[in-house]
Amino acid sequence: PLEDAESGCGFCLKGPAALSREVRGVWSPAMGCIWIGRFCSSFAFLCLFSTYAFLIRDAFGWGDAQFGGILAASGIISACVQFL
Repeated sequence: PLEDAESGCGFCLKGPAALSREVRGVWSPAMGCIWIGRFCSSFAFLCLFSTYAFLIRDAFGWGDAQFGGILAASGIISACVQFL
């Protein structure tokens, strides 16, 4: 069982200290800013899914079909922006 773990991530047999050294080798202030920015961007996009349906229903009286169209359009636009 433990021998099989070595074929995975490689840190299972080396212990948590090896993982800590690896993280310290990757971490920098610039990388931290990128990680935080990516988290905030993903969090905002996921909040769209959970709150926008209530907003458009209450404000405009729209239903599920319109919400689905908005989500499809936002997904296509996001994909296009990522290609730029």
